[in-house]
Amino acid sequence: MSTLKTINIEFPEEVVELYGEEELKRSVRKLNVLDLVKKGKLSSGKAAEILGMTRWDFMELMSEYYIPIAHFPPEELKKQAKDRGLI
Repeated sequence: MSTLKTINIEFPEEVVELYGEEELKRSVRKLNVLDLVKKGKLSSGKAAEILGMTRWDFMELMSEYYIPIAHFPPEELKKQAKDRGLI
């Protein structure tokens, strides 16, 4: 696992109270890791490791946030569909 670094982020007190400090930390970590995966800067395997979950569970999490598991250019999707007789 990666070395952890602590940073301080300021939130309004009401937000911290609504989430609870630990849940807020988990939520911020999760959303930032998802963002990095969505931008193609972090692999799903590494993201799962950072969040302490299986790759399968991470892929389910990605689907909850409408983040595609695979990225295919439109031409590639069309070619694969043609090759399989779907279009």
